Amino acid sequence: MALESATYINSLVNTNPSGSDSISQGDDHIRLIKSVLQNSFPNVASATTPIVAVTHSLPASSGYMRGESYATTAQTITHTKVSSTSTLYITYNGQLNGTNNFDSGSFQAWVRLSNSSGTLISGTTDDILWGFTDDVDHAANPTWDFLHGVTHTWKVTSANCPDGTTGANTFTLYGKIREYDDGGATYTQGSMICMEVEQ
Repeated sequence: MALESATYINSLVNTNPSGSDSISQGDDHIRLIKSVLQNSFPNVASATTPIVAVTHSLPASSGYMRGESYATTAQTITHTKVSSTSTLYITYNGQLNGTNNFDSGSFQAWVRLSNSSGTLISGTTDDILWGFTDDVDHAANPTWDFLHGVTHTWKVTSANCPDGTTGANTFTLYGKIREYDDGGATYTQGSMICMEVEQ
């Protein structure tokens, strides 16, 4: 009887066993299948699928922002969490439409994933820089308009969800701008995706 060597599902040979093989070795195949399933899905403790649910949002653009403290960008998504043990992956794709006359140096902008009140989501990276323009040869007080794009994904464990391990959870992108003497930005044309994964 042909019995392959396999650790994960992709190594199983779907033509084994053949119809002419001995029935007495059938238990070897059953044990192999059980071992491969447990190796491939080690953390599945309930009846579920790896991707539990997906939410997509096309949020509105922010108002013109000028400030070095975090404020809401109006880029937000609410996901109804199905499983109390799942992990959320929140991806933001957007643009930063900025302006600055560089009276005092460079333009910089940051984002963070927050709850609806602006508090950083525990366990996520803070102060993600996604806008930087430096006037390295400042002359005659020029004014620059520019556009930056960003894609970032945050991993949020069940324990760090802002509104509970199940039910509606709202995530908001908060941003801040180093405006120096004159400048600001609009967060625009964003999209947010929340993928709920059982791991």
